[in-house]
Amino acid sequence: MFRIGLNTRKRDNFMFFDFDVPLSLTLQNTIGVANKLTPSILRGIKSGTLLDIDNAIDLEKGEIKPKEQPKPVEEFKQEEVKEEVKEEIKTDIKEEHKEKPKEKRKKIKE
Repeated sequence: MFRIGLNTRKRDNFMFFDFDVPLSLTLQNTIGVANKLTPSILRGIKSGTLLDIDNAIDLEKGEIKPKEQPKPVEEFKQEEVKEEVKEEIKTDIKEEHKEKPKEKRKKIKE
C-alpha cells in the first residue's frame, strides 16, 4: 500500500478517480491510499497531476519499489562507569544575586 496525492498546484487539476483501485481524490481529500499500481495512476504520476507521497513507485520500470529491509540493530557493549570525585563548591546565593543600589536620578531644571 502506498499513498497518492493530488497535485493542487497544477492548473485545472480538481479531481482524480480510479475505479480499479477504490481511489477518489478531490480538493477536499487530496491524499489517498492505493493497494496496487494501475496504468491510470502511473500516467497521472508521469504527467504531474498526481504525486507519489511515499516515493514507492519506480517510474522507469513502472513498478512499486520493493520495501527496504530494516537494518539490524547493532549490539553495544556497556562500559564500566568511572567514579569521579568532584569538589563541592558552596557559594552564598544571596551574595551573588544581591541587588545593586539604584542610582538616584538627577532632576533637570528647565
